[in-house]
Amino acid sequence: MRVMFFKKILMPCGLCAIPAVQPSNPSADKMSSYSKDPEIKKLIRPSELPIYSFEDDYSKQVPCTESSPSALEQNVSKIRKSIQAVTSEYQQYTGAISDNIDIGLEHSRSLLDYLREESNVMPRMGAIAIGGITGLVLGLRGRRFKRIMYSSMGALSMAAICYPKKAGEGLDIAKHYINVGYNFIYGVKPGDNRQLQIPIPEMPKMPTSFKEFVDLTIVTGTAMATTASNFAQSAYTSLSGNKEENQSAAKLDAKKE
Repeated sequence: MRVMFFKKILMPCGLCAIPAVQPSNPSADKMSSYSKDPEIKKLIRPSELPIYSFEDDYSKQVPCTESSPSALEQNVSKIRKSIQAVTSEYQQYTGAISDNIDIGLEHSRSLLDYLREESNVMPRMGAIAIGGITGLVLGLRGRRFKRIMYSSMGALSMAAICYPKKAGEGLDIAKHYINVGYNFIYGVKPGDNRQLQIPIPEMPKMPTSFKEFVDLTIVTGTAMATTASNFAQSAYTSLSGNKEENQSAAKLDAKKE
């Protein structure tokens, strides 16, 4: 009896209605229901769409078709192969020549250092004598003056190699007297504005490699050509100036008469 009494109080109705709770985001529920179905495609957002379309043509590998070379291609290939062969041989020859020149320069430098030592007096005298004899041999076909000149040049060259400081001092003195004689020949007095100077190149240094040897040869040839051109230009300027002075003096004498 008590149980029935409490049941009537707590549950006055025979049925109890429970409200249905709907989801806050119905679209998500729909998408989840769609995603469970394998036949329906999964929906994506517009921001997830790709910018470029996927095409299989770019990923496919095109097979390489081999074709026989034409006559022009065959001729070009022959020329290219021949040029490569000549270039490789040239590089081999130049490498061998450069190595031999470097070895020779190294031996020459060691011999030069030996001759320039102050204690080696007798080897210096022998080198100077060998230079004089070499000049004499080169001038045997000429007359006596040519023999004397060649032997003197050979001995002086070896002396300049063995005594570089004395050779530099002698070269400076020779420059001074050459300029004095040059100005004396053309009638230029000391202190005159028309006093001329002959630019004489300095003595070259001993090269240490094949590249320095080539550069030294080019520089020496350029310096000699520049010296010759300056000498000729100075001589022409001096002669033209003297000629104009003589003509003006002759005109003045003619007017006075």
